[in-house]
Amino acid sequence: MIAVGHTSVGVVTALLINQAVPATTPFWLRLCLVALVAFVSHYVTDFIPHGHYSAKIDPRRWWTNWPLMIDLVSAAAIFVGIGFLRFGLDQQLILMIVGIAAAQLTDVWDWYIVSRGWVPLRGAVLKHRKFHELIHWHSTTDAHGKRHGLPLSPIDIWQVLAAATALYLVLTV
Repeated sequence: MIAVGHTSVGVVTALLINQAVPATTPFWLRLCLVALVAFVSHYVTDFIPHGHYSAKIDPRRWWTNWPLMIDLVSAAAIFVGIGFLRFGLDQQLILMIVGIAAAQLTDVWDWYIVSRGWVPLRGAVLKHRKFHELIHWHSTTDAHGKRHGLPLSPIDIWQVLAAATALYLVLTV
């Protein structure tokens, strides 16, 4: 999946929860709710058929993959930047940052932290990896048994729509 899909859903989650939950609700509770819903959103959006980058990303040198860096860092920076201009250093901006981080957490955990060997791939971590791969039911397996994501294609229009929705909300809420 391109990272902007998860980032956008994290932003949408944060802004909609902030609008839906009464203003009298303690901030820490809204923060926890955004984190939980955005975290779960990762699995929901991974279940939807989507494409992946065709380039091999080395988890030890992920920052050298420019499409990924532009996608992951730039999308988050754009949303946070616009949010800062609109809201200042306000609760809405903090909720957006938490929404983005929680929506991206699973991939950062799986392909960066675990893949680098910082956490051993066994026990609950291995079960999580298998669950995360199971959610990608639309992935393919090559002749050597290696899993590959679908290529980016028109089915990924939903990610563009998620980004447009997030941008609209940041500009209008």
